[in-house]
Amino acid sequence: MGSALMHLNTTSSLLKHMWNASIVTGKVIMWKHRNKVCFKEEIVSLRNCQRFVHTQVPHASQTSKGYIWGNNYDKEVIKNWGGSGHLGRALKIHECEWLAPAVGIIKINPDGAARGNPGIARLGAIFRDNNGVILMVLSKGLAVTTSYMAECS
Repeated sequence: MGSALMHLNTTSSLLKHMWNASIVTGKVIMWKHRNKVCFKEEIVSLRNCQRFVHTQVPHASQTSKGYIWGNNYDKEVIKNWGGSGHLGRALKIHECEWLAPAVGIIKINPDGAARGNPGIARLGAIFRDNNGVILMVLSKGLAVTTSYMAECS
């Protein structure tokens, strides 16, 4: 379980949805079986609990709007659970160019981003002269903030 939780920060959104479905479904079925044992004095089977969870998790993968990343760990777990992977959208490539500043001027290109919104944020900047020579690079952590505030910093 610990090694599985270690991968959650680097797994695709589809796999996270499947993990959540397995946890929630497991809790629900255990609660229902507990009630049968405590209040109706029925004998329940752990195998039935497992079967129920294993039938619900593939449904979560089919109804999820999450995407699978290309790493082998995600693919293996999704395959073992009987899930179907949705490929992520192709990245759209935009052509851009860097315009050099006038002679004697230093151009600063800043950027900021947050992982999550709000989330752990960082900012960075690159300083270049008119020939495109990098004079300095700056990077700074901003703790937890929104992506908008990271861009403004």
